[in-house]
Amino acid sequence: MKQVAVLDVGSSKLELFVGERGINGTFVIKAKANNSYAGFMDGEFIEPENLKKSFNKIIGEVENSLNKKIKKLYVGVPAEFLITSERELKIDFGGKRTKITSAHIDKLFNTKFENEYSATHEIINVAPLYYLLSDGTRTLNAVNKYSNNLRVVASFIYANNEYINFVLEILNELNIYDIEFISSPLATATYLLDEETREKGALLVDCGYISTSVSLCLGEGLQDLRSFSLGGGHITADLSEHLNLPFFSAELLKRKTLLCIDADDDDYYEVNVENKIVKVGAKITNNIVLSRIDTICNTIEKCIELFDYTIPENMKIYLTGGGISYIKGAKDYMQEVMNRKIEIVSPWPPQLNMPELSGIVGLLDTALYMEQNSKYKYFKS
Repeated sequence: MKQVAVLDVGSSKLELFVGERGINGTFVIKAKANNSYAGFMDGEFIEPENLKKSFNKIIGEVENSLNKKIKKLYVGVPAEFLITSERELKIDFGGKRTKITSAHIDKLFNTKFENEYSATHEIINVAPLYYLLSDGTRTLNAVNKYSNNLRVVASFIYANNEYINFVLEILNELNIYDIEFISSPLATATYLLDEETREKGALLVDCGYISTSVSLCLGEGLQDLRSFSLGGGHITADLSEHLNLPFFSAELLKRKTLLCIDADDDDYYEVNVENKIVKVGAKITNNIVLSRIDTICNTIEKCIELFDYTIPENMKIYLTGGGISYIKGAKDYMQEVMNRKIEIVSPWPPQLNMPELSGIVGLLDTALYMEQNSKYKYFKS
C-alpha cells in the first residue's frame, strides 16, 4: 500500500500526516503531528525566523513515531501564495475523426509548459477545467469520445517563488530533498466536492484562523482564486480587545457563542479567566462576533465580484476551515447577509470529520493520487 507524508501550512499551525488509503474511501493515518506558529498575512510569514523550529518539531515527532526518516514530503501552498490562470491546450488530428484515448490526454499534459509568471512564480498544478470536442461538446472526460481535435481549457496554478525557496531551504536543512508542492485550495476542492458539483461550477470558502480563500471550482481545477487576511482569529482578537479579556479566554468565549439566539441584556456566558469563572454579557458578545462576520462576508462578496467570471446569484457557497464553521448560528447568519445558501463541508471519515482538517486531508488524498499516478507531475483527474 502506497504511503505518503503531507504537510499543511495553515495560517495558525503546521499539520503533518503520514498515511495511506483505507477501505471505502477512508485513510489510515500512520503518524501525525501539529504545531502552532505565528502564521502568515498578506502573503508573508509573520515570524519567518521561527518557522524552522516548527517544521523541525513536527517532523521530528513524526519520524520518532515511525522510527524512520521522512524521505519524500508533499507540501501544501496556501492561497495567499498562489495565482491562477486559464489557457487552452490543443492536439490536432489532421481533420480525421479520432477516438480519444488516455494516450492523447497524456500528450496534452505531459509537456513542458511555458510559464508566463516565471520571474515571480512557479507552475505547481495544471488540471482540466473541461474538454472541448470538434462538434462543440463540452465534457469533463474526453476518453472514448470521437473528435477531429482535442482541446482542453486548463487551470494553471502558480506558487510564489519566495515561498517555494523558503520552504525548500528549511526542509533541505532537515535533510529532506524530495519535495512536491501542491495547491492547498485545489486539493481541498477536489477532495470535498464531488465531480457532479464541480462540473457545474462551485464556490468554496475556506475560512481559517487569520486567512480566508475563495475558490471558483470547475472540473478538476480552479477557474479563479482570491484570498484575504481575515479569519476566526480576528473574532477572538475583537472579543479580547472590546471585553478586556486575555486572548485565551476570548478564544474560549468565541467557541461558546450562540448566534442562533436573540440574546437579552440579562443573558450571559460564563468563561474561565485566569482560573476564575467570569460572566460576560451575551448580547455584547454576539454583537462583536456578528460585526466581524459582517466584515468577512463583505470581503468574500468582494472576492466574488473580482472574479473574471459572472457568478450566478443562486450559486451556493461551500464553507470549510476552522475559522467560522464551529460558531453556532454563523452559517445561518452568513446566509442572510450574503443572500446565498451555505453548506458546511468537511472530510467524511469519522475520525477526520472536522472542517479544520479539510486542508490536510485534501492534501493527503491528492498526494496519494499523485504517488499512484506518478507519470503526471501536475495533473489530477
